Amino acid sequence: MNVNADVICERADSKLRYILSISWKVRWLKKKNCREMSDEELEAWRKRAADARLVGNPTEAGRSLRVMQNPVRREIMTLLKDKALTIREIADKLNLEEKVLGFHLQVLEQSFFIKIIDGNTVDLTPPGVAYTRHVIK
Repeated sequence: MNVNADVICERADSKLRYILSISWKVRWLKKKNCREMSDEELEAWRKRAADARLVGNPTEAGRSLRVMQNPVRREIMTLLKDKALTIREIADKLNLEEKVLGFHLQVLEQSFFIKIIDGNTVDLTPPGVAYTRHVIK
């Protein structure tokens, strides 16, 4: 099997850029209370995050749209609009088992709409705040 070295290097470079973009987002999210950010700061964050993503990654926007198609996830975002809540509080308000809720929280966290602090408290990220400000009425 003949493998082109340039192709291998290009794939490795793409994976490295993706890993770096995710680690940058995670570090940044730990530092800032995004509910206090202005729309301009949220937009600047979105642009910086987009610059860090893989070039030409068409699945990013589609993934975000699919994540928010689920009514349970939209309801979770509505509950988090004003303040951070514990997993137990969200489960009680939505009348969901924690296991089911955990799945939805994992999907939202992987899409950078929420962050889970100390394994118990759920809060919005800048994209989550932007979603609740501009989509949820």
